[in-house]
Amino acid sequence: MRANVFGIDFDALDQSALIRELLNRVRTKVPGYIVPTNLHLVVQHQRDAELRSALSDTAAVVVPDGRPVLWMAWLRGTPMQLVTGSDLVVPLCRELARQQRSIFLFGTTFETLAVCGRRLSSLIEGLLIAGVYAPPFGFEKDTEECALAASVIRAAAPDIVFVALGVPKQEIWAQKHVRQLKVQAVCVGATLDFLAGAQRRAPRVFQRVGVEWLWRALNEPRRLGLRYLTIVCWLPFLVSNELMVLVRSWVK
Repeated sequence: MRANVFGIDFDALDQSALIRELLNRVRTKVPGYIVPTNLHLVVQHQRDAELRSALSDTAAVVVPDGRPVLWMAWLRGTPMQLVTGSDLVVPLCRELARQQRSIFLFGTTFETLAVCGRRLSSLIEGLLIAGVYAPPFGFEKDTEECALAASVIRAAAPDIVFVALGVPKQEIWAQKHVRQLKVQAVCVGATLDFLAGAQRRAPRVFQRVGVEWLWRALNEPRRLGLRYLTIVCWLPFLVSNELMVLVRSWVK
């Protein structure tokens, strides 16, 4: 089942169903990419044509990573469950290890990837890490750097690539490259930084009540303050627009 919320088509898959879908795609060698989508990405989707194209791509699976998406989907009659990139990586890696499938860590910094790889290996017996690569900042604007990154991943031949480039770079990169690389990509944002301890994830209480964003804004105001202020400014417009669409559909 799918539901269009904030102009984006979301798939009604819980975490277990998403992992099964990913493993099936790996088995059948169908390249594609997974996009957990929060309000930051929703706002960027309003302003970035390349990101809109990436999210409307038929190969993408888009799942909700923000409670406002869940609430709007519920109003549309399509109950969904939260699927965060941060909660997806470890259970997915456990299933991949059982099936002797490999992963590749791509993005952030080499130091973070190295620590993340060691921690995943210590947590999950038999996990196959085909490689790691941290491209230089701005690599997506350099044809040679893009080709180099693609060649490193191609040579490693992983089954799944965890892409940690941030929104919207990771989604746009996935759309452009997963087919030629014949891989599954999972866009995970800051997840690898959390796993490596380079950034602290919000305590469970913040996660449970849906204000993980507030924790991050308070802890990194210089880097994330403007981002979340922008989201707060956009939210009334997004919600009112959704409610107008719903009212029109009910009237019909």
